[in-house]
Amino acid sequence: MILRAAVGVLSALALGVGCGGDEGGGPSGSGGSGGSGGDAATGIDGSSCWGAVCGGECVDVGSSPKHCGGCNQACPAAEVCSLGKCAAACGGGESACSGACVDLNVDAQHCGACDHACASGQVCSAGACAAGCAAGQTVCAGSCVDTQTSPKHCGACGAGCVLGACLGGKCHCENAAKDGSETDVDCGGACVGCAAGKACQAAADCKSGLACVMGWCGTKDQDLVGSWRFEGNGKDSSGNGHHGALNGATLVAGKVGQGLKVEASKCLTVPDGATLDMVGGTSLSVMAWVMTQGDCAPADRGIILNKEGSYELGIQCATQLFQEAINATGSWEWSGTGAVGAGAWHHVAVTFDGATVRHWVDGAEVFTRALSGALIDQASGLGIGCRGVAADGSVAAAGSWFVGVIDEVALYRRALSPAEITAYYQKTK
Repeated sequence: MILRAAVGVLSALALGVGCGGDEGGGPSGSGGSGGSGGDAATGIDGSSCWGAVCGGECVDVGSSPKHCGGCNQACPAAEVCSLGKCAAACGGGESACSGACVDLNVDAQHCGACDHACASGQVCSAGACAAGCAAGQTVCAGSCVDTQTSPKHCGACGAGCVLGACLGGKCHCENAAKDGSETDVDCGGACVGCAAGKACQAAADCKSGLACVMGWCGTKDQDLVGSWRFEGNGKDSSGNGHHGALNGATLVAGKVGQGLKVEASKCLTVPDGATLDMVGGTSLSVMAWVMTQGDCAPADRGIILNKEGSYELGIQCATQLFQEAINATGSWEWSGTGAVGAGAWHHVAVTFDGATVRHWVDGAEVFTRALSGALIDQASGLGIGCRGVAADGSVAAAGSWFVGVIDEVALYRRALSPAEITAYYQKTK
């Protein structure tokens, strides 16, 4: 998610804008945590359940204080469930009824007042029980709704956004929940495309004119050389085509979505390319989420990213120190004193601006050293999780295997600002 529109996207993050997150309760077919949607349970009027099925019961996880945002996620006694989140009070013109935030104008169980349920065969229209709905409204689960604007019945009964907004019969799903036919949490599918700074998996998830870079919608950063997010494969999502081969490494649960599980003789390799060389340049940045999970051989280093003879970063095995080596003088030496604890996720980053190298661990600057000169390159491939990759991307001579999981790797030909690094860490931690 960093773009010079990192400047676009990262400045948006610095302002707290964003919508990514884990899946919450969903509409028909998606369910919530601990249950699934569909017709395994029925709604109050006998229709298929559009909410989540929790303990065999059809539940509106957007308002249920016992299942707020997902099954078995109860709110504290003093709070209510508003739009799938526990809060001190209801918002959006809704009223609190036994801890649930409901719309008294349309809720068939709380029509005009809390606990005032409409009789069988009646609907709730404009806060009163009636035989039918007004023109332009549709009966859904006993409620008279406008399917162009109803987040629970967006476009049709049961096609709910659950926690999101409905605009023109389509979900505007920036709500940290995977709704309807979204291709990702908060973007894509039948949902309105996401704005800059919002989570995405592909360009189609974003509004027209925006790209999906490092998992967020924004303007493509021309300085982004490669972005490896490991969402189902080892491909480069920067658009520069630096796709990697897994070489036996596997995809497991990562820090954001999936990550790359690396161990001896298994790492991601990328063939050499002109934009990877960055020869003659005087700035670069590398960052990644890492979790060490074993001994990578005492006195050696578990490599996070390496272009042999040019630039690399890794974790010192015996001390768990985060270190780097950047070649701008004709020789390169490992440097760095930032501690990275084993068995837990840590965000690491290195920047070089032609005069100073800076190290970052979990959003904080931990080490600096002076270095001047232009970057030097050798004919070698790029390794994520190992070093010594041949120019053609083969791994035969590789070594210094990282032992653990690596995620969200990004390589830039410029020095990211402290604000950009901190914003990215805060957004994804």
